[in-house]
Amino acid sequence: AAVQTLAKIDDKTCGDELLEVYQKEENLRGPVINALLSLELPLPSTLQKDLEKSGLDSILAVIDAVSNEGASQVNLIAPFVSHEDLDVACAAIRVVIRVGMSSLTNLRAIGKVLEEGQPEKVSAALESLYFDEFQYRRYELTRGKRNQTDSVSEDIQRIYDVFLERK
Repeated sequence: AAVQTLAKIDDKTCGDELLEVYQKEENLRGPVINALLSLELPLPSTLQKDLEKSGLDSILAVIDAVSNEGASQVNLIAPFVSHEDLDVACAAIRVVIRVGMSSLTNLRAIGKVLEEGQPEKVSAALESLYFDEFQYRRYELTRGKRNQTDSVSEDIQRIYDVFLERK
């Protein structure tokens, strides 16, 4: 509650205190990251490494924080789309699709998730994806006709193909 209060009063001088809490209290990493993001303060340089060693609840809390406040930091959680824990992977997939698909790396990661075909991950992806209807329909009509689909990147084509195969 104290972490959220600091963020709400917009106290940008509390960065050092928040980083201290971040280092000492793993269970508060999500709220601390949320506060840092909402205050537009720098994130801990060790965040990616720390997350890899964190418990599932901490990872989920940070994914939630990025979802709420940190679209610009989506690449921090993108590696978790392939996490072995389905709750973590699906949460990361949803956030990456919602705010991170302009990155070619993230686009390819989601394409890989769809190709691997793990049902829960595919479901999370397909429920979250949104395409420009005109572009998607044009692709559907020209699918398989060389040169007519060239305006759609190969990575997007892979994702479209998964949609079409599930129709």
